[in-house]
Amino acid sequence: MTTSNHSATPSTTPSVTPSLVSLFTDKVQTMQPYHVPKSSGMIKLDAMESPYKLPEQMRQALAAILTHVNINRYPNSSSSSLGAAIRKAFSLPAELSLMMGNGSDELIQIVLMALMRPGAKVLSPVPSFVMYQQVTELLGMSFVGVDFNPDFSLDEASFLATIAREQPAVVFLAYPNNPTGVILSRALIEKVLQTSNGFVVIDEAYSAYASDSALDLVARYENAILIRTLSKIGMAGIRLGYMLSHPSVAGFFENVRMPYNINLFTQATARFMLEQKTYLADCVNHIVAEKAALYDWLSAQAGLVVYSSETNFLLVRVDNAPEVFSRLRDDYQILVKNLDGQHPILKNILRITVGLPAENAKLKAALTEILTID
Repeated sequence: MTTSNHSATPSTTPSVTPSLVSLFTDKVQTMQPYHVPKSSGMIKLDAMESPYKLPEQMRQALAAILTHVNINRYPNSSSSSLGAAIRKAFSLPAELSLMMGNGSDELIQIVLMALMRPGAKVLSPVPSFVMYQQVTELLGMSFVGVDFNPDFSLDEASFLATIAREQPAVVFLAYPNNPTGVILSRALIEKVLQTSNGFVVIDEAYSAYASDSALDLVARYENAILIRTLSKIGMAGIRLGYMLSHPSVAGFFENVRMPYNINLFTQATARFMLEQKTYLADCVNHIVAEKAALYDWLSAQAGLVVYSSETNFLLVRVDNAPEVFSRLRDDYQILVKNLDGQHPILKNILRITVGLPAENAKLKAALTEILTID
């Protein structure tokens, strides 16, 4: 799967021998690369990252640590010391098996690779994290999406009935959900675990900003898997996620994991960052406070509808999202995410990641001008 910043166009794509093209699956031939827009010189409010850079003193301390990394050696394949640091930092139960991945994306891929077989189905509410469907279909499995309601709620009876009918090998539940920002009911999570004969992956990418965690359910249900990422709390650049599962099944997922998947620099950086608990907590608290202030301001603006969120972003409905998105990008150098066209309930929706106070102020000023002119 590519994360290229651009996709080739017919005018620049060299001709390919048809016999070579035929070697690629139909899915690979027709899919589009994951597009990451250029952000140089922009105020970046589009990717759910933390806006806080490391203070200089912390940067110097990290640099000193990284100079001692022996890059001539392979990393510890099990990343055992990092695993111990993660368990301690997040108070993870010792009885659960822990696996680390190159972001949560790799962990999603590992789960699906371990369970892929002809005819296997994967189910999730939609819209949700795009990688659930993309990796499912890339591996030749069938994706079943159950639509959220227009108010971002989920018809729980219908969802459970779909699970019973489709018998998926995996159910993905983003808790809270991206892109809607809502958190499903805890009672539903447990009903899904009880209803499903397959695995239920609870994706807590935004756990730092959420009012609840399903961590305790993983110990109680053998088919429960919990995935988290460190990307949303200030470590997006090192690409690190972790997964908890019952020891009785963890070995099967371990069989699929590539050796040395967590490089030495990531391991060293993550261990260092996990020791900075006060700093990380302060950053999260600042983001939560800024989100509340931004929510209040957006709610007061005529022509905007803003939705509450248990993440580090807000969804805003405007009269013409593509136009407002383009104006913010081209006239004010502010990048947000245009969700219009991805799903019917996301019509005219922009997703705005909470930035620094100064960045949020520039966003407000830009929106004021755009809305006033319009």
